[in-house]
Amino acid sequence: VAQIIRARLHTMARIGVMLTYTLTVRFAPSGGAEAELTRKVLVPPTYPLEAGERIEILYDPATPGNFEPASAAEMTR
Repeated sequence: VAQIIRARLHTMARIGVMLTYTLTVRFAPSGGAEAELTRKVLVPPTYPLEAGERIEILYDPATPGNFEPASAAEMTR
């Protein structure tokens, strides 16, 4: 689980119907210290992201900066 620190919607950047956000989250990767990490993510329009929310994320333990919102990932499969 991660807390959203910033969620910047890129209104002019879409892939199909998917929205593009620059998302900064704070979480403690397994075996690591709490960190703030940022990356661009794609989410469906039914999954808005807002600062202050807590969301489940999926991430690569070897590279925690490679994360995405879990619910959004499930919706795109």
